[in-house]
Amino acid sequence: QYHQQDTDYYCGAACAQMVLEQCGSGLLNQTDLYNDNHNHSTTESGWYTGPDGLTWTMNNRQSGRYFVLDALTTEDAISRMIAWTIHHYRVAPIAMVYGSDHWTVVRGYTASDSPKHSGDVGYSISGLDINNPWPFTPKPGPPPPHSAGDGCGTGGARGVADEHVSYATWGSTYMTGIPSGHWQGRFVAVCDPEPPPTEHPRETPPRRSRFDGE
Repeated sequence: QYHQQDTDYYCGAACAQMVLEQCGSGLLNQTDLYNDNHNHSTTESGWYTGPDGLTWTMNNRQSGRYFVLDALTTEDAISRMIAWTIHHYRVAPIAMVYGSDHWTVVRGYTASDSPKHSGDVGYSISGLDINNPWPFTPKPGPPPPHSAGDGCGTGGARGVADEHVSYATWGSTYMTGIPSGHWQGRFVAVCDPEPPPTEHPRETPPRRSRFDGE
């Protein structure tokens, strides 16, 4: 279900809210999620919701899913990781778009075939379906944590649910890579892999990340 961000800097919180609801955690409060994101964005200062903070929240707020921060070197690689996560794990990844300015949920994709693994290059992606939490909820608006009939996603000032973006536009406008800092030159998404054998569903999972080429 689509939900708008409650402030102009709650995009990460709104994305966490949407995906955690899909994972069975219910509709959580965006302010609480933002505080988790922000307080655990420790790798680099200056983020409202840093990639590491969002990953921490996604792992800390539910059981049975072990989200990994993927920071890959090409747009093609991260887009295929996103498609694989949707296809294989049946969960929506959260992608960093517009450089380092915004988070959005990727809820579906259109492709010539289903991916066989995360690095499969034998198929072509023609489009992605996103839940972009922008614009933020107009005031007065529905109080957090929203509801099934809150008006989010109905268009205009209420945002657009399940928006289709062509793959050309995705690469040229959305997934453009982080321009500076710790993740400079990386294309970033919070995706969901199999839990490693040493992790157990009822333990608080550690912060995890995966950089290709390292």
